[in-house]
Amino acid sequence: TNYPLRNALIGFLNGRADAEDLKSLLVDQALSYPRPMYYALTNLLSSHDVERVRTALSGRLDPHGLSREQQASFVITDRQNEKGSQRHLLAATLQYCLPGVPCVYYGDEKGMQGLLDPFNRETFREAPYDLTDDYRRLAGLRQSADALQTGHVVFFASGPDCIGILRYVMDGHDALGHPAQEGVYFVAVN
Repeated sequence: TNYPLRNALIGFLNGRADAEDLKSLLVDQALSYPRPMYYALTNLLSSHDVERVRTALSGRLDPHGLSREQQASFVITDRQNEKGSQRHLLAATLQYCLPGVPCVYYGDEKGMQGLLDPFNRETFREAPYDLTDDYRRLAGLRQSADALQTGHVVFFASGPDCIGILRYVMDGHDALGHPAQEGVYFVAVN
């Protein structure tokens, strides 16, 4: 599971790291892994091992600095949740556009919150600022485009606040050398 990517995305979207930092991690991963493994990385935003992405993107809180009692009673405000949902959508967009396999922890699409285990394992429920339709659109787009699944990738950092990802298939072959439908997708997140 690609926890370094998760941490880098959250750091960038929370303003703790800039686009150049994120680009460095993305390039490093692309160069460090054998290509088949790189395109099979499990890209997650949440899991049972870390706080939920909605909680992480709603503020700059270090859950490791809180007692179990503080974690149990922690609730993000509606304003924080709304801001977190906007960042969450950007994180999911990047997750679905990067090489690897998007892995969605149950309830993330609904906007569930929670700090560290066991508070990130609540029973599945509806939550404010639901992103289910957005996740469906991202999954449908990715499923329909070879370029977003196994296309070549180039990363851009046009300034400290903007990361760009170019995915493409040219000459009828993807990054693994397999036949693929040609296409080009560019995503920029500021």
